Amino acid sequence: MVMGPPRRVLVVLLLVSACFAFLDRSHATPRHATERQVLTQLALDTQMSGWVLHTNWLAAHIPVCDWELVGCDADGYVKLLTLDFNGLNGTLPASLGDLRGLQDLDLEFNLLSGPLPSSISSLPALVQLGLGGNLFSGRFPEEMCDSVLARISAAGNGTKKPCDLSGNNFECPLPCPNLTVGICNAHCS
Repeated sequence: MVMGPPRRVLVVLLLVSACFAFLDRSHATPRHATERQVLTQLALDTQMSGWVLHTNWLAAHIPVCDWELVGCDADGYVKLLTLDFNGLNGTLPASLGDLRGLQDLDLEFNLLSGPLPSSISSLPALVQLGLGGNLFSGRFPEEMCDSVLARISAAGNGTKKPCDLSGNNFECPLPCPNLTVGICNAHCS
């Protein structure tokens, strides 16, 4: 059987597509899978259907780096979550602390509530934290003082405030007041 040019092109395109699909799967590491799980849990816990922007979120065939408002580094690890003013409503999952390359967590002015997960203190790369304008309550995680908040304070980036915890209802007294109040503009109820 002899194939004509249009059919030959179709066969070549299918083979190339299959190769790219194989390469895409082979590039996925357990850490990439963990990051997908963390972001999926975040979407479920914060009622993604009510978000303002959520293009590509939870699409199984689309890498998380192509999900709207997610930024990644050159190796495909989540570096930025810029979900401020986006209608998130609910609680933050403890698994958020598994985003080991996360540098900027910006969740300001949503309807996030409940306690702030202490797992955020285990984010080794975090240098910007925006949680202001939400409804977080309970005890502010003291373990964040010597890890995340100290690093954010040291990384201070000029005119943009690197930390905002204002507008939440944390219990008094706040731990590390020089950082929570001085650097992050936090208040307690």
